[in-house]
Amino acid sequence: MGNVVEIISVIAVFGLPAFIVAIIMKVKNNKIKAQEKVLLKSIEMGQPVNIDMFLDEENRKYEKGGLKLTLLRKIQSGIACFLIGLLLLVLCLIGKVSFNETIIFMLSFVFLSLGVAFIVSFFIGRKMMAKELAENELDTKELAEKPE
Repeated sequence: MGNVVEIISVIAVFGLPAFIVAIIMKVKNNKIKAQEKVLLKSIEMGQPVNIDMFLDEENRKYEKGGLKLTLLRKIQSGIACFLIGLLLLVLCLIGKVSFNETIIFMLSFVFLSLGVAFIVSFFIGRKMMAKELAENELDTKELAEKPE
């Protein structure tokens, strides 16, 4: 019975995130296909195409100046996941876990790896978006200096 629980927990820990990612990708794919149908229909009918309808939410966030907030959310999520993983790992190592230590140990590494991934994503995103961040900073300074 103990082996069955461990096998199910491993499948749940690693299979559930893969399942969630697959569902998200399917939903995005269906949305793209629906937009493609609308675009082809409007081109066939000779109507003008509104390009804003086809921009995804990420591009809209960046247009509204939310790039800094997006990067801030990544670093916050990374630090939170890393600290949760570190806490779980320390609890396992000092033996203060009343639950199955193997599961908690695996969860700690999942949270640690998620934290590191978010933190790395923050630094890569900051490096890749340096030009946009600088432009956004200049726009913000111009608006602040502009008299009303």
